Amino acid sequence: MVSIKERLAENTRLEKQLKELDGNVNIREKIYSSRVESSGGVVDSSARAGIKMKRVTMRRKLIDLARAQTDEVEFLRQELDRLRKKTFPSFASAAMERLGGNPDELMELDGEEMF
Repeated sequence: MVSIKERLAENTRLEKQLKELDGNVNIREKIYSSRVESSGGVVDSSARAGIKMKRVTMRRKLIDLARAQTDEVEFLRQELDRLRKKTFPSFASAAMERLGGNPDELMELDGEEMF
């Protein structure tokens, strides 16, 4: 027959094992609930895949939209520069055309210096 001390020792060992198992179950439940919460509360794997696909396509559309807007802003900047050049004439370019180039560069080519 098994003695009372052996039964008490077995009970304490089993209680310790029970506490460890309860702790493991709690950890797994938290992991599971965290996964369900991050997937939008959907447990079904095909539904989660659909949600993930929607997120990927939405992100791709937003990236494409941002790229298109960036291109449009660049085009508008170029158009603005073109219109500014048309509105405000550049006297430097007219002088260059009249003189045939930069006067400083012409003097360097001739070997002459004014000072």
